Amino acid sequence: MPDKKDNQTAKHRIEWEQLKQRAKEISILQIAEYLGYPLIRKGSRYFISCPFHNENTASCCLYPDSNRFYCYGCHAKGDVLDFYQGITRADFKTTVKELNNL
Repeated sequence: MPDKKDNQTAKHRIEWEQLKQRAKEISILQIAEYLGYPLIRKGSRYFISCPFHNENTASCCLYPDSNRFYCYGCHAKGDVLDFYQGITRADFKTTVKELNNL
């Protein structure tokens, strides 16, 4: 029979997974705007100046349908968690918590 500690660990794991899922569902466009990046719309995609390298043209493409990004200049890519974490340089746990507090 599982003890109280095992039940608390399982509950904590489920809560953590729910927090991660909620963080992943926050719009990458919302995060970009929150962090001060002006969005340039081109069809169904949005472009910003890449936060991961210096450039003169907006080459970082945000894909709202998949909530992912890709930079055509430096080839940085990922989901909304990678995007926020890369810009803020926060660790993963802090990233998830901060996104859930937006």
